[in-house]
Amino acid sequence: MQATLSVVIGILLGYALVALLGGRIDRANPTGKPSALAWTALGVGATALLLVTAGLFAPAIAPAGAVPTTAVRAIPAAYSILLAVTGAFAAAGALAKGDRHWVAWVALVVTALPALFWVWFIGAELLFPH
Repeated sequence: MQATLSVVIGILLGYALVALLGGRIDRANPTGKPSALAWTALGVGATALLLVTAGLFAPAIAPAGAVPTTAVRAIPAAYSILLAVTGAFAAAGALAKGDRHWVAWVALVVTALPALFWVWFIGAELLFPH
């Protein structure tokens, strides 16, 4: 339920970002600099990647004897799903609007990493439940 809600809210936030920041991208007269939408997508995607990384390595770097509860570990997961979907939608929107700068492509790759991780994780959980 929490993952589904994160995906739905992520799509809505991504659409809002494209609607708000994507209107400034002029395909006919491209400027020499990347759009604000591409930079926003990169920031959102980097944050999602950081949350996935922190969630994976938190048990390894936790102090001895500290065991994070399931609820504490679920918070970064829900936010990383939300931010990965938002960033991927925003990066794809920037590319669709005509922003072909390196920032838009890097944003798409950076947001695709946590998104693909969660697709793989959920697929493995469905195929091999424990």
